[in-house]
Amino acid sequence: MYGKSYPKQYVLADILSVEQGDSCPHCGNPLEISRAIEAGNIFQLGTQYTSPMHANFSGMDGTSQPLWMGCYGIGMSRMLACVIEENHDAKGIVFPESIAPFPYHLVTVGRNADVIAAAERIYESLGSDHVLFDDRDVHAGVKFIDADLLGLPDRITVSKRTVETGQVECRNRKTGNSTFISIDELGASAHRL
Repeated sequence: MYGKSYPKQYVLADILSVEQGDSCPHCGNPLEISRAIEAGNIFQLGTQYTSPMHANFSGMDGTSQPLWMGCYGIGMSRMLACVIEENHDAKGIVFPESIAPFPYHLVTVGRNADVIAAAERIYESLGSDHVLFDDRDVHAGVKFIDADLLGLPDRITVSKRTVETGQVECRNRKTGNSTFISIDELGASAHRL
């Protein structure tokens, strides 16, 4: 209740939603609506916490004064949301190489013993910290849809057809371009397909 629940010095105002082109109440220029993401925030706390703790410093004149405090936060989950908001398409995330959880999404097609052996060899040569290995017993289409949804930079597909030629298919998530590379060369060129 005004005057009881909160002091009367609070300003009362008519609040409304604005639309593109409405006039700014301060300068009269047309407003422009833009999309934004709050990636971080600042709280200016003043001496609210430092005074009770007697967290002081000596001023230029030698007097003891409380420290002024502020909190500055950048949330990791907010940063990830920002990255995804700016790097996606209709199929899912398109992670930039610099922050992808893994550079490679290794996908097997079929349960052929040669395919599994080749994929495991590739997984070992690239290193487990560089590869998300999808060896689930599901249809290839499910794996490809999931790979696009997760959005790792490069998908490496190992199938009976590619193993018979001694190669794997490497597909870039951002461009959609595919190339074939020798299984033997893959480990050596792994850090830039």
